[in-house]
Amino acid sequence: MKVFKDINEVDKEHRLIAVLGNFDGIHKGHMSLIEAAKELKEPLEKLIVVTFDPHPRDYMGLGVRKIQTLEEKLATFEKLGIDMVLLVPFQKVAGLKPEDFVEQYLVSGLAIKKVVIGFDYHFGQGATGNSKDMEKLGEKFGFDVVVLPEYMEGGLSVSSSLIRELIAEGDLIKANKLLGYNFSLTGKVVHGKGLGRQLGFPTANLNIDKDKILPGYGVYCVYGKVRGECYYGICNVGFQPTVDEGTSHLVVEVNFFNFDQDIYDEVITVWFLDYLRSITKFDSKEALIGQLIKDKEKSLEIIKLSCN
Repeated sequence: MKVFKDINEVDKEHRLIAVLGNFDGIHKGHMSLIEAAKELKEPLEKLIVVTFDPHPRDYMGLGVRKIQTLEEKLATFEKLGIDMVLLVPFQKVAGLKPEDFVEQYLVSGLAIKKVVIGFDYHFGQGATGNSKDMEKLGEKFGFDVVVLPEYMEGGLSVSSSLIRELIAEGDLIKANKLLGYNFSLTGKVVHGKGLGRQLGFPTANLNIDKDKILPGYGVYCVYGKVRGECYYGICNVGFQPTVDEGTSHLVVEVNFFNFDQDIYDEVITVWFLDYLRSITKFDSKEALIGQLIKDKEKSLEIIKLSCN
């Protein structure tokens, strides 16, 4: 997959089908757009995602925590079979009227033959252009427009805002279902205070991108990949009131089962399966150890069910 930040660098020797959107964390609704584009694809045609970097909300100072980082989004696009991605600098198009955006970028810039958008897609200055406007402009400039209806799952309208709410509430089962994959955090393993090791549960403390959304504070069943091997474990997101009383240091720390290697400064990814419990201050370290043992047992039961 090729990624472009300048429209003049895009390879236009193929007929292009464009999938347009902000893609604030790719989810099943976005995947339906890509699948629709794939169904339209004919020999010699290529799929290109046209999106923005930075995200329009970030540009306007209304940024929200991200479900996926840019790197994660690009990796997902590639897995979904996208041939090219154009990351349009939003500041270059923020002042363009809807028709000017279409003419300059889709028609003159990319010579688009087909466009796939969602029913709620907006574009142009002040987001004044909508899906109906795109259909009219397609007729004017000679490209086909496919507008997909609202994507529903279990009676819910799938959206990035809903998924962020679910993640923040710790409802990873429902969030993962709407995403179409397991939510993850990626970070470099940094030195902590070694408190987990003292308890017999050594942890890897992750330094997470500050723009990435975190699950609600609590303990989770997770799995991760370290040096090419998959390990299950438990992850604490929040604080350590029993062993680090009086501090407000937020941690994302993972205890992998049957794992005790030195992985400091390595970058690892952890995928979240389910919420186990809230963060609790225990009366003693012994009580905490007892609970951690129960957390491990519960995680193993969840993993067993997942495998079945």
